[in-house]
Amino acid sequence: MPKAVGDSVFGSSVNHSGVLLVQATGVGKDSAVAQIVSLVHQAQSSRPPMQEFVDKVSAVFVPVVVAIATVTMLVRVSSHEALPCPFPPTHHLLVT
Repeated sequence: MPKAVGDSVFGSSVNHSGVLLVQATGVGKDSAVAQIVSLVHQAQSSRPPMQEFVDKVSAVFVPVVVAIATVTMLVRVSSHEALPCPFPPTHHLLVT
């Protein structure tokens, strides 16, 4: 991209011919890369309110579901009745 006097250049700009006189206007914390890194860090560290709500719900929901599944399994295993087969006899046809 051609540049004229007073245009901004970045660290990846290439001078193909002639003399190039540049003045550093942003270094360290003020550079474009540092600002991008700061914005990415800020975006990753902040959490929307909906995410916090979902985290609270899942912190209760998941253990409750696991507990119900465990109790159900223990009741079924400890019962002395013959448990019905969950698959119909035709399930062997699906394998072959």
